[in-house]
Amino acid sequence: MNGVLAHIKYMFINIIRSPVKFCLTAGFALMSVLALSYLQYTIINNKTEINRLYDEFVVSGRIVAAQPSSPAFDIGNIVGQRIVDNLSESAFVSQLYLETGVMNVGLVPYGEADFQRLADKRDDFTDWLLAFNDLDYFIYDNMPREFDGAVGIPIISDYIGDFSLTFGFGFSETDFGFYDGQQFVPIILHESLLNRYGLEFGDFAHLATSRLSVLDVRIIGSFTGGSAVSAGRFQRPMMLAPINSLPLTIMTRTYNTVRFYVDTAYNRELLIFRDEMRRLLASFDELTLILGDDELRLVIGPLEQNLLLLELLYPVALTVVTILAAGLAVLIVLQSAKIAAIMRSLGAKGRYVRLILNGEYLIVSVLGIILAVVFMLLFNISFLMVFVPAGLYLTGALAGAVTGSVLNTNRSVLELLQVRE
Repeated sequence: MNGVLAHIKYMFINIIRSPVKFCLTAGFALMSVLALSYLQYTIINNKTEINRLYDEFVVSGRIVAAQPSSPAFDIGNIVGQRIVDNLSESAFVSQLYLETGVMNVGLVPYGEADFQRLADKRDDFTDWLLAFNDLDYFIYDNMPREFDGAVGIPIISDYIGDFSLTFGFGFSETDFGFYDGQQFVPIILHESLLNRYGLEFGDFAHLATSRLSVLDVRIIGSFTGGSAVSAGRFQRPMMLAPINSLPLTIMTRTYNTVRFYVDTAYNRELLIFRDEMRRLLASFDELTLILGDDELRLVIGPLEQNLLLLELLYPVALTVVTILAAGLAVLIVLQSAKIAAIMRSLGAKGRYVRLILNGEYLIVSVLGIILAVVFMLLFNISFLMVFVPAGLYLTGALAGAVTGSVLNTNRSVLELLQVRE
């Protein structure tokens, strides 16, 4: 043990006697390992950020008219059931919002659904019915909204618009739904229709169409305002109902609004989804797909290009640094020729001389790597990043040091004394 400590002490004395070599060796190890570790850290961070964007970015889409128009006489049902069925069955789609409109409807008092009575009132059925499958989204779609700055769907809060939805006493949003076997369909009337028909919240009525189809309904609320964003849908008073409550005798199985959200798990495969939708819409010249993935591509595209460049650069940088570490080790150890000559002249064996020279160089290199770890911890970078760069650097340094020490010990003492350091 005392012999080992003596050898280590001797190596440290030699290191201290050569401050220039010490600073050069430790500094190169520090900068090399720090640069490679930071490059690896940047690669991992870029991957993490790209994965986060893919996992959190909500892409929405719409099926719309290829040549939009908003005639006041049409409610705009242009998307057929086949397209909706494909979207519903698609693994890409996580949420689907549908609206359909029915023109020429009216309300008659409950109990007055006699065919002849309805026929006599046919000319009075001039109102419109709008049905949808998500009340929350309907509210979201018809109110000015504030964005929270996050990626994805805006938060629905702090509306400033004139849209106002009121439920009658004992009713709430949860009552605006329909299930099999339910007798009365919950509907919400525009405030002007509530006054015109002389109805109150909780009243029952018949909703009749110009084709004399009848639906039993119950008034649960009223609304005012709203945005006139498609086909004049709010340019006249309307009635609102759940879409699944409309029988085929009333609903035409076409839709004026088809919007969807892509499952974030499939964000990496949006090109496949886009191609599928284009093939589906190829036979519908009047329709087109609007997929809101532009922002995702604009953000992730440059990140992916940078990541590809860094991933190509990283192995090259590791190789270059390993070679440079070996080359510097050869030069530094060869500069220790006089020390080798002194030890040889004192009777030290070549193996011992090589051990001392290699040990001195590796000790200084390890000190430089330790400094690199300290700097990384100061910048809150995990010291685990240092393992691969440090391992390859020490491999190159060891190979160079062994080469240099072998070259030194293979020469005579006289030749070693003639070397200029």
